[in-house]
Amino acid sequence: MCGAKTAARRESLTPGIVRNLVKIWTRVVETGVNSVHLQRDIDLDKNGYCNSNKLRYFGLIAKDKKQKGNWLITRRGAKFLHGKERVSKQVMIFRNRITERSDETVDVLEILKCEQYWPSRESFFADARPIERAVQSSLFG
Repeated sequence: MCGAKTAARRESLTPGIVRNLVKIWTRVVETGVNSVHLQRDIDLDKNGYCNSNKLRYFGLIAKDKKQKGNWLITRRGAKFLHGKERVSKQVMIFRNRITERSDETVDVLEILKCEQYWPSRESFFADARPIERAVQSSLFG
């Protein structure tokens, strides 16, 4: 036996994980650079750090191939944060690979239940800070 797990696991997009995505986005906006080291650049506890990489299963972040240890927000992640993209609510993972995606999809406001954080859907997007042109083109262009 090699010790590898033989069972798939289900991962869900949770409010805590999405809040971590918001923290990453905030750092990208502040620095104008779409490359973030999760331990060094943003305030995450150990649990937040360990769970943040689950965002990759939903296509919201990806490893930065130019900066070892850094992550970047994908175009899909930026669109998701701006309410322009829906993602699968759950995925099945086996040996670090996606084997299945749920048909049910969610958007950022459904996950965060924004009425708790912002009075309305409009104010959530109105309060979003603009990003530098260079960052914007790398995320959307």
